[in-house]
Amino acid sequence: MELAKARLATDAGIVAFGSIGRLLLQSVLFIVVARMLGTADYGAFISITALVAIISTFAGLSCEIVLVKEVSRDPTLLSAYFGNGLLMLALTAPILVCASVAVVPLISGARVPWGVIVVIAVSDLFFLRVNLLCAACYQALERIRNSAIINVGFSLFRLSAALLAALTIPKLDVTSWAVFYAGGAVVAAAVSCIWVIHDLGPPKFRLVTSNLHFGLHSSLQSMLYFGLRDIDKPFLSRLASLPIAGLYAAAFRLADAAIVPIRALMYAAYARFFRHGQHGVRRSSAFALRILPFGIAYGIFAGGGMGGLSYFVPMPL
Repeated sequence: MELAKARLATDAGIVAFGSIGRLLLQSVLFIVVARMLGTADYGAFISITALVAIISTFAGLSCEIVLVKEVSRDPTLLSAYFGNGLLMLALTAPILVCASVAVVPLISGARVPWGVIVVIAVSDLFFLRVNLLCAACYQALERIRNSAIINVGFSLFRLSAALLAALTIPKLDVTSWAVFYAGGAVVAAAVSCIWVIHDLGPPKFRLVTSNLHFGLHSSLQSMLYFGLRDIDKPFLSRLASLPIAGLYAAAFRLADAAIVPIRALMYAAYARFFRHGQHGVRRSSAFALRILPFGIAYGIFAGGGMGGLSYFVPMPL
């Protein structure tokens, strides 16, 4: 038991360290892009990505969660569920891209060419999800360090794309940034796939239909979470203005950073939840109760910290 706790603490520490690195990269990316685009274009960009993030919960029908669920219990299934995930993403992405093109103009206040929506949607509905699927391969095997490297690497490629845009485009607008944004995702997903295939073996391209019901429920759960978290941004861009939406999104990004340690604990414990779940809900619930005090203690600390620092964190902007 003590060894398992120590392993979980170590994994959570690795994920937290990786998440902090990713957060720093995302913070620099956020500052660079926000300054280059200005509040109006940044508000348009954020309103689009927020809606696409909600729609993306149905990409692959949570194939990365399905992979963690099955492979954490039987590692020999990795190739089958890696290939299944890639196929599911390829099948669902075109439908969801069309949905994004239809939904964004209806809800968001952003008035951009439909091609911009397509580029951003393809980036986040397919290439970002491929990267998440690759990270899930290592997460399922509890090789948390490699999973963290993939996640940090994705942010690094996106930041590199932003810096390249800053150096090559004198006056960046949302249309130009969408191309660089997608380019960073394409390169990151390609590197992650090559690494996983070289390290863990090639995927077996075969659809596995036995988990479609579970995947759909997981997607619905994620949609509710991201919907409650992000739907305010596109509505604000429509009901108020793009500059106000941009400022609101900036404040949200800073506050969202505070929950990195909680996400790290959840990410490190994910595979263990599925293994405990093999023996019934009681085992999973008991495991959740063991780690709950850490979450409560940090929640109190983070809430107080955000209140105390609220006057100072906007200064870099």
